[in-house]
Amino acid sequence: MKTFKLICLLLAAGNGLFAQVKIPNQVERFVAIQPVFGGAGNFSGDLAPVFFKDKWGYIDKSGNAAIDYKFEYAASFAEGFAVVQSGNVYRYIDPKGNFTSKNEYNRAAAFSDGLAAFQKPGDKKYGYLDTEESEKIAPAFERAKSFSEDMAPAKKDNKWGFIEKNGTFRINAIFEDASIFSEKLAAVKLSGKWGFIDNTSKIIIPATYELATNFEEGLCAVSQNGLFGFIDAQGKSVLNFKYEEVSRFSEGLAAAKEGGKWGYIDKSGKWIIDPIFEHAGPFSEGLAYFALPDNGKTLYGYLYHPLKKPQKEAPPAEDNKKEKSKTATTESGNKTKTEPSSTSGGAEEVSYISCGADQSGWEGEITKIHKIKAGTSMINVKWEIINNPYSITVSSGRGKNAKKLFNAPKAEYSGYKKIKVSNSRDEYITVFIKAKKSDTQWKYTIDCD
Repeated sequence: MKTFKLICLLLAAGNGLFAQVKIPNQVERFVAIQPVFGGAGNFSGDLAPVFFKDKWGYIDKSGNAAIDYKFEYAASFAEGFAVVQSGNVYRYIDPKGNFTSKNEYNRAAAFSDGLAAFQKPGDKKYGYLDTEESEKIAPAFERAKSFSEDMAPAKKDNKWGFIEKNGTFRINAIFEDASIFSEKLAAVKLSGKWGFIDNTSKIIIPATYELATNFEEGLCAVSQNGLFGFIDAQGKSVLNFKYEEVSRFSEGLAAAKEGGKWGYIDKSGKWIIDPIFEHAGPFSEGLAYFALPDNGKTLYGYLYHPLKKPQKEAPPAEDNKKEKSKTATTESGNKTKTEPSSTSGGAEEVSYISCGADQSGWEGEITKIHKIKAGTSMINVKWEIINNPYSITVSSGRGKNAKKLFNAPKAEYSGYKKIKVSNSRDEYITVFIKAKKSDTQWKYTIDCD
């Protein structure tokens, strides 16, 4: 049997390492980069930091090594630079992996609003530098966090306040702890509890929470009695306090931990991906890291956003004559309508695909045409689904002359069909998918004997 399908056995990042981690069926179709890394961070600017062979480096969105694994630590890129630990010091690199640092630092933070907190070797105080590594705010603070919305939390005389970009306090240092401003609010700690202030230091949400994060997409994670929930900007509870840990909301989803495992919830609290991971991170640029166990270790990979169609690499041009409109030009130069599928009933997305390639998608009505080489005697169609029924129809040929081979009107969960074909020349097999619900995800494979 000719097949290009490899389940949980993919070469990752050009390292010669094969992943054999068991991927749960629920998320197999969403895996963008197989779990082979010992640690992972968020994607930014098409690069993400990963831990591999006892060092940190960077991969691209295809999982290929982009910057060598040579650092003791590596952070995500921000404003064109990333912080890395080289030996016992911290430095900055560019997206090509070149050191841009003029100096070495005992501590260094990511750039935000054009500035980054730093601490020199031998100096216990923090200051801020710009992207040219010029000191913009001299080291004068016991601790310092990132700038956001023109202010940054800074600690002086054992209390936290908020400074402006000239280094002066705009909000006095009176708090036990403080987080950055986000969506015009900042979390602050008073009398052992967390609440929120605006940029005039007015308390907007009383300090009643054990822990608090930043507002993202209108919601913020806070904890009570050891469990996390989400509140809105008025302090109203939106999602109940029932999660052991959570990430911020990003791209409409948040990672959440329940029963010792991580999954993803939407803003209504619905599990979009059940809690099945050892760990999971927020989505960034359509991807999020996840972790699964493997012989006593925890290995990290990346998922596509489960409610967005991933951008897959296009097949070779000769087999991927994708229609860009509903018209095609004949040899004489006249325009004629594209041949409709005999099974179509809605929007068409027509592409020409070699036998053996996995196909997956979401809601919609989609036509895919597979090119079958001469001499094939049997095709094997295997389909899978996570939730909700969809229909799959397979026909011999294309356009008005296509002959229906079989139809599964409610192709729930999984199915398998063997179809005999007798062709002395190249043939085409048309597959028509119909999925009505927005959270329907489907996948099928055609193999050729």
